[in-house]
Amino acid sequence: MPFLLCKNCGFYYEIYSKGEPLELGTCSCGNQYKYCESLEESKNNTETLKHPSKSNDVIDQLIIAYESIVAKIVLYGVYEIPFTVTEGNLIKVLRGSKSAFIRKNNLSSLKSYGILLNFSRKRLKRFTKNLEKEGYIKLKSSDYGNPHLILTESGMKFISSGDSI
Repeated sequence: MPFLLCKNCGFYYEIYSKGEPLELGTCSCGNQYKYCESLEESKNNTETLKHPSKSNDVIDQLIIAYESIVAKIVLYGVYEIPFTVTEGNLIKVLRGSKSAFIRKNNLSSLKSYGILLNFSRKRLKRFTKNLEKEGYIKLKSSDYGNPHLILTESGMKFISSGDSI
C-alpha cells in the first residue's frame, strides 16, 4: 500500500488510489510530502513515523460546535421576534411556516424565519427544553393558555459569546 510521508516530522497518510498523486501536498510542519510505495522503504530516512490520530476528539468538538450554533439560532429566534411567543409559534418561525399567525404578524421577514427548515418540531422542542434547563430561556405564563418564551440575560450573552453548550 503506498503512502505520503513527511521526511521531516514523520507524519504519513495511507493512499487508497493507485499510482502516484499529481499533487503531494504539504505537511503541517511545512515540508512537502514524499510518495513511498511502503513504510518499510521510508524507515531508513525517518526516525519515528507518526500516523495521524484517529481519535474522536475532532468529531466531538464539531458536534459540540454544531449544537451550540443551533442553540444560538433558536435563542436568536426568541430575541428577534418583536413580542413573546409560545414554543409552538417559535418553531413555526424557525421552520418557515406559512401559517396565518406568521402572515398576520409579518414574521416571514425575520432573519431566523425558515433557517431551521429541515429540523423536525420534536427536535426543536428538545432544543428549547434544553435551553430552558440551562437557564437561557424561561417560560412565562400567558393569559391565552400556553406559556411564552422569554430570553434570559444569560441567553442573550450566550448568543454573542464564543461559548459552547
